[in-house]
Amino acid sequence: MLDRDLINRPKTMFDLFFNDDFTFGNFNSGIKTNLKETDADYQLDMIVPGLSKDDININIEKDILTISSEKEMSNEDGYVRKEYSYSSFEKKYTLPDGTDVENIQAEHKNGILKIIIPKKENIKIKKQIKIK
Repeated sequence: MLDRDLINRPKTMFDLFFNDDFTFGNFNSGIKTNLKETDADYQLDMIVPGLSKDDININIEKDILTISSEKEMSNEDGYVRKEYSYSSFEKKYTLPDGTDVENIQAEHKNGILKIIIPKKENIKIKKQIKIK
């Protein structure tokens, strides 16, 4: 049985950022991504095993965040058979309105790329409206 509330529920900023209607890229690349939304920012964690920070490119053009890598393969390593190798990937995300692109930060640690996408100050404000 389908839960109609899940189908008809309003879109959140999380949905807008991570929904296929608003994101595009090679989701079958083997590069998996987790996204978390807090009051202050969006936190994107991407598993990138075997890649150094120098192998990864992060760019923003207009409202498109692009994360990519292209690693050269060497056939001079002496293997007769290789079942795993590195190649290229590219993932693109449309950033939601209200993101502070000037202050995006990225960190690479233990095979995880963490990107912090802050929200602009006016997005962070929460206010209770009293009814008169």
